[in-house]
Amino acid sequence: MRYIASILCLFIFIASTGYSGDDAPKKDVKKVKDERNGSVEKGNKLYIAKKYKEAIKEYNGSKLDDGDTLNLGVTEFNSGSALYRLGEFPKAIDSYKEAALISNNSRLRSAAIFGQGNAMFNIGMSKTKEKEEAIKDLKASAKLFKNAYKVDNSNMNSVYNLEFVNNIIKKLEEELEKEKKQNQQNQQNQQNQQNQQNQQNQQNQQNQQNQQNQQNQQNQQNQQNQQNQQNQQNQQNQQNQQNQQNQQNQQNQQNQQNQQNQQNQQNQKNKQQQQKLDKLQKEQQDLQDKSEKQSQSPSEIQKKQEELSKKTEELKNELKNDVSKGQNQDSKNKKEASKNLEEAAKKQEKAEEELKKNNLESAAKAQQEAADKMKDALDSLRGDKDNKTEDKPENEEGDDQSEQSEQQNDGEQNDQGEPLAMEMSDEEASERIAGNILRREQTDNDRRRKMRLGRMIRVDKDW
Repeated sequence: MRYIASILCLFIFIASTGYSGDDAPKKDVKKVKDERNGSVEKGNKLYIAKKYKEAIKEYNGSKLDDGDTLNLGVTEFNSGSALYRLGEFPKAIDSYKEAALISNNSRLRSAAIFGQGNAMFNIGMSKTKEKEEAIKDLKASAKLFKNAYKVDNSNMNSVYNLEFVNNIIKKLEEELEKEKKQNQQNQQNQQNQQNQQNQQNQQNQQNQQNQQNQQNQQNQQNQQNQQNQQNQQNQQNQQNQQNQQNQQNQQNQQNQQNQQNQQNQQNQKNKQQQQKLDKLQKEQQDLQDKSEKQSQSPSEIQKKQEELSKKTEELKNELKNDVSKGQNQDSKNKKEASKNLEEAAKKQEKAEEELKKNNLESAAKAQQEAADKMKDALDSLRGDKDNKTEDKPENEEGDDQSEQSEQQNDGEQNDQGEPLAMEMSDEEASERIAGNILRREQTDNDRRRKMRLGRMIRVDKDW
């Protein structure tokens, strides 16, 4: 414990007080007031409060009166002590050096050299893993303690620290010498091991050469055996390839049959969905006619409209589910159809709201829009391109020409029935022709309905 007390014993000077033997700054209040400004006193208070950084600022800002030779180096010493407390030992050494150089007070100079010794000791102890460097710094610390005692032989702390540091130096030197001897012994052991290893390697090389010769003979025999096995394997591989080819042909035939079955099932499902959508569209058109003609009460039409909306929603979800399972042309058509059905559902919902308000005229309009969207969905589902333009009532001549063109195209298809029959069965060809006729009839009905809607006159309700 004597080492700890003495090695940490720092001295804080204030004006005209010399130095104190404990770890806190002392002050002669009367002389401070007469001979020093308030910066030193304030710095000492901050030091006592362990606010070392703030204390350093005050010490650096203090000034001595002209002719105050007694207190030369006080602020430098105090700054060094604060830096020491912060663990900034190289900076503390610089401040202590400056205090020792400029001070005329032997006790202050001794304390400053003592402070350098303490800081150098801490620097050396931080290098104990590098013993030679540590011993060098510790010897410098011991020299400083010796000089501090020479300047002021009343500074017994320097004597204690000198003794303690010399003991540490002795211990480190013994450890260093022991390590050097151990290193020499290790090097000798390594050399012996290396010699043994070299002899072992030579023996191993000879053994390896003998083994290599035996291995070469064995390899030659193995090569001959491998060649024979390879010939047998080639014959077996040829037979296996032929068998695999036969199996692959059978598998390809089976796959083609499965694909054809899947395509037939998909075509059947598409046909059923088209028929279902066609039926729903006709039902929606029928409800529109009833709303337009007011042939039934709004509540009855609303009930049927709700049922129809539910069926439309179910078909829309069915199409979306099909779209999520495939990425072919059918899925693209169904995706477009599901979008149209979604818009149709919105129009159906609007029609229901208008029916609840007994507004048959607005309901009929929304139902017609829903039917049109369902018609678009049906066209998308069938794969028809939407190349139609909106018919205008006054362009009846153009409508007749369009109808004649459609009839001519149908006639051409019928005339060229033989190429078509080569790609599809008679039943499929008949269904396609019937579908064209139905679509043309539906287009005519849509045209006439739009014409009627175009001539509708809004009147006030009288019920």
